Amino acid sequence: MRINLKAVVEACVDEGLDPAVEIAKALKATIPMIRGGYPVLDNDGKTIMVPLLDVDTRMRTLNEFLQYTQPKLKSIEVKMSGTLDLTSEQLDNRLNMLLAKAAR
Repeated sequence: MRINLKAVVEACVDEGLDPAVEIAKALKATIPMIRGGYPVLDNDGKTIMVPLLDVDTRMRTLNEFLQYTQPKLKSIEVKMSGTLDLTSEQLDNRLNMLLAKAAR
């Protein structure tokens, strides 16, 4: 049996649960820091808030989002012929020039 993902998303949105919005909320959500069963307070007496999700979960989620929001970089092959006696600085300058050209 195949699941119609578009229908699932539409059902979520109809219920006020836009998946992208809910994931963003979860990524930003905070909870009180608790120690010994009591909230930890800062110097001003305010409760210290910490992220709801652990760092690993947040990073994996953001990494998944990244593939839909940023283009993937293509590899660039550089072929050089002949013998060149260039310094590291000259090679860096050439490489930067080629990278700038490829970005256009």
